[in-house]
Amino acid sequence: MDTLPKGGTITALKPQLKHKNRLSVFIDGEFAFGLDADVVAQFGLHVRQHVDAALLDEILCSEEYKRACHRAFRFLATRARSQKELEDRLARYEYPPALIARVVAKCKSLSYIDDRQFAFQYARSRVVQKPLGPELLRRELQKFGIHKALRDEAVAQVYEENSPLALALALAEKRIARLRDLPPEKARARLIGFLKRRGFDWDVVQQVLEVCFE
Repeated sequence: MDTLPKGGTITALKPQLKHKNRLSVFIDGEFAFGLDADVVAQFGLHVRQHVDAALLDEILCSEEYKRACHRAFRFLATRARSQKELEDRLARYEYPPALIARVVAKCKSLSYIDDRQFAFQYARSRVVQKPLGPELLRRELQKFGIHKALRDEAVAQVYEENSPLALALALAEKRIARLRDLPPEKARARLIGFLKRRGFDWDVVQQVLEVCFE
């Protein structure tokens, strides 16, 4: 910021060769900074226009917001994201908290992020792609910044649609094939540990043991 001009007259607005939607701004014959074409249009910038320090600051704040939005949109284009994921991503670029909050609000207004939709979609796909128990799913949703009430709601719904016992039995059937050469007690202990690590509670684990070790 120290190298930027404190004010002066715009002497040229030149399209950038490698970035068609950006223009190089020259003030008093010297390159000052690059701007998104939308920011140039927003302020109606033109050659021979005088810009003071206050206006320059406003212009550059708008440019920073525009760049942050572009980064956010690219990040969100790859897959659904939680609000926390977006906030963490923008923080990596050292944007100030107020700007991050503004970008997040913009993304929410465009329905680009929605923690409720994210939580339910993630829960459903996670259970189908790699079955796990309710406790582990809650922990995973927590890492994405999903608040407790919404975590509980998403978990409750997904396990109404997918029985924890059925999921645990399916996992156990695959796992037990690897344990068949072990003594029964050791195989039992290994299966208990496996199912507990996958987030299934003791009631479900006990029912699985009754089926697998009749």
